[in-house]
Amino acid sequence: MLPVITLVLELATCMCTGAFFDPVPTWWHVVMVALVPAVNLAVWVRVRQGNSVEGVWFLWLNAIAAGIGAIYTLFFLPLMLPGIIAVIWFGIGLLPWSPFIALISTLKLRRYLTLSTPKPRRKWRLAFGMFAGISLVIFTDLPSGVTRLALQWADKPDPATEQRGLNWLRTLGHEETMLRACYERPRRWTDFSALVASPDNPVTQNDAREIFYRVTGQPFNSLKPPPLFTRAGRFETFDNEFT
Repeated sequence: MLPVITLVLELATCMCTGAFFDPVPTWWHVVMVALVPAVNLAVWVRVRQGNSVEGVWFLWLNAIAAGIGAIYTLFFLPLMLPGIIAVIWFGIGLLPWSPFIALISTLKLRRYLTLSTPKPRRKWRLAFGMFAGISLVIFTDLPSGVTRLALQWADKPDPATEQRGLNWLRTLGHEETMLRACYERPRRWTDFSALVASPDNPVTQNDAREIFYRVTGQPFNSLKPPPLFTRAGRFETFDNEFT
């Protein structure tokens, strides 16, 4: 239930988006996060009823859910320790712990799942399934990650590297990510894709705006600003500060 509560609360209030980063920037991310409690519920019902789970696909879904839980645990790791304090003072500190708790629940459910599965166990299935789950999240963020990396290349003083970055942006660039960079402060932890860019070479707002014009032929302020750190109109303090 905790991942469901966390997901619904984030979609309704954009609490994590307003304060730190957007954990579900697209509806594909929402589907992947919702997949974890959905799979765990299905496995829990089958195991609790004592039914023999037929079909290897249940084991694969469990492993994929574990992979999604693992990568979200990694990204929420910096917030887990402050979450302990928040549990005491605010009562909401369990929210950043929900990926880790979901991961532990998924792995424990897998133990009961393998005991109730008539087919022989194959330990490699867990590793491959987790790799598939992690790859799903990374693949979803790939356009934004490539764009952020190309932005750094386009901001290099070396002409060859700069031209390579511009070519990548014109061919593979994600326009919303480029537009978002025109409003963000450098080194801001905004989403998963920001982690692929080197923190030693931040792209400033002015540089991002110049690059955006060179790539698209349009001034950045001729387009509607993207939703930076809120989607529901809340946490205006953070939004105003970083706009």
